[in-house]
Formats: sequence, structure tokens, C-alpha cells
Amino acid sequence: MNPTLDDLRHVLQDEAAASPPPSADALVAGATARVQAARRRRTVLAGAAAVLVLAGGLLAGTHVGRKSSEPARTGPFRVVEAGSDFPEYSAGFKRLVVVSAPALERLRGTITVPTTPGRTLNVRMQCYPETITDFDQRVGAKVTGPSGLTAKPPCGFTTTALESGLLGTSQGTSTPLSLDVFVNHAEFTPGAGPSFVGATISLGVYESVPWSAYRLPSRPAGLEKSLDYAWTSPADRKAFVVGPAADEDPNTPQGATILGDQPGRYVTVEGRGPGRLKVTVNGKPFDGGAPAGPLRDDDGWLELFDFVHVGATMETATFTQGAASSGKLRIVVTPEGFTGADWRVVVGNQP
Repeated sequence: MNPTLDDLRHVLQDEAAASPPPSADALVAGATARVQAARRRRTVLAGAAAVLVLAGGLLAGTHVGRKSSEPARTGPFRVVEAGSDFPEYSAGFKRLVVVSAPALERLRGTITVPTTPGRTLNVRMQCYPETITDFDQRVGAKVTGPSGLTAKPPCGFTTTALESGLLGTSQGTSTPLSLDVFVNHAEFTPGAGPSFVGATISLGVYESVPWSAYRLPSRPAGLEKSLDYAWTSPADRKAFVVGPAADEDPNTPQGATILGDQPGRYVTVEGRGPGRLKVTVNGKPFDGGAPAGPLRDDDGWLELFDFVHVGATMETATFTQGAASSGKLRIVVTPEGFTGADWRVVVGNQP
């Protein structure tokens, strides 16, 4: 027969009657243990609350302030996401930050940008919308960098305009830049042309990077057959050309001796793709590259960063002065890093 609830109650009562009552010491010890456990729980909860308050304060401070990787900013300029007009890597430079503001009568502000000491700084400007085609006449910009050097970038960026945006060399891990963008009343009459309503000005700050650290672009498909990348014929039809053929290793050193040197001749180093060269003429280095830009001169190397036509020219007299004239030019080229026949040296009577 299954036991009922009454049977279970009787068994419990019998067991309780048979068990001796707990001592006073045991009752006190049990009460003390329960009190201590409650205190421990309150201490843990209070500590957790303190951590949450501290974390809340830190989070609030981070939210109100700036991230360590962000530039400090003042005035009307605000940091924005970089669009296609400000590529991360371009012409030997790496993008640091892009700031933007409405196109007002005058925009002034200061930003402090994280930089690498000893690197060249550059600023570029873009003006929107593109339907306003005379931005360069209507807007002027002055950006002052290290040592007080002021750049005046135009709207839009081209490699030929790179020099106008140079800001000098950074001196530390952060560099303050003073920004001043204004309506150019000398070139523009207010009320003329398209409206500035909704127009914006964006400035991108860049710093130079070593050739080995530059993110080189992929080689365009069909470059050798593209008219956009084709070599132009030298202006001098009798010009002498040194360079790799399409089926040759472009990184093999080459040398050539050119007879009949004469005054008024020129040596031009040309490139159309990433790589770097050391060029000597009669044992003297060709140093016609710029300190920064698409054809950069770095410790005797002429460095190319992008798939774009670039070149530099020097007179042959530079390499024959101070030496007995032999009527010869000895050219030696040491290339490296090229992915195709993307360099050449031209000697002719016209640059």
C-alpha cells in the first residue's frame, strides 16, 4: 500500500521527537555565519557599484574627449570619413586625417595631428559640389604648419600641384596646423555664379612614408597596350633611350655609353609605375627628383609610387663640368621593385 501524507507527517514528528535539541552555542554560531555572509554580499555589491561608477566616469570622459588616434580640433572644422578624393596612400604620402566645414565667408581653426618626426607634411583641398566649377577663383586657403611654413592648396589634387600643399617637416609626434579658408573677394564678386548654399570645404593632411612602407597599387591590366600609359616619343628624334624591353627583367642593371656629347643636351629620367632607381651619369648621381612627390629623391634613389607618368630632367653639362671632356656620356641605371618595363632614361637635345 502506498504511504499517505498523514503517514509522512507522523514519521517526521517521530524523528523530531527522537532528535536532541541544538545547543545554544550551535544556534549562535549559525546566526553569526548568516550575518557574516550577508555582510560579504553587501561588500561585493558596494564594490561592484563603485566599479560601475568609475567605469561610467571613464566612459563619459572618453565620450566627451577625443580618442588618442584622433586629432584635437577647434573652430568650425570637424573630422570626417575620407572619401575617394582622399586616398589612404597617394604620391608617396599616407593620409592622416580629413576635416570638413561649410563653405562660409571665413573659416578659421586649429587642429593638432598625430605625426611621425622627420616626415614631410602635405595638405590637399577638395571643394563640393563639383557643379561649382570656379571654386579656385572663389575660395582661397592658407594652412600653416611647422616653422611657420604656409601652404596654399588649390581645390582638387593633381601630382603637378603637390608642391603647393607642402607644409614642411614634422618635429614631433603631434603637429599643430592653423587653417584659414576664405572667400577670395579679389577674384570673386559675392552673388555671382552658383550659390554656396550647401557647399563644403574639405582638407586632407598627409605625411610622407618610406618607399618600403608604402602600400603600392596593383598593376593595371593591359598597361603595356593602354594609350593612357604609353611612352611618348622623345621630342628629339635622334634621342638615345636606355631602358628595359617589354620582355626583359625590369630590375636588371643597365649601362650605356653615348658618343658625341655636346652643350645643350639633356638627361631625362621617366617612370610610369612603382619602383626605384639609382642613376649615375659619368659617375655623378642624377638627383633631379624632388624631396617629396611622385618622383622622390631619397638618399640617391629616385622613387616612384603610383602608376602615373612622371619625369625629371637635368642638363648634361651638370655631369661634364670639372672633368676633361671625352665627348662621351656613361649612364648606369640600378633599378629595383618594378613589376614591368616602367622606367627609361632619355638623352636628347630637347628636354
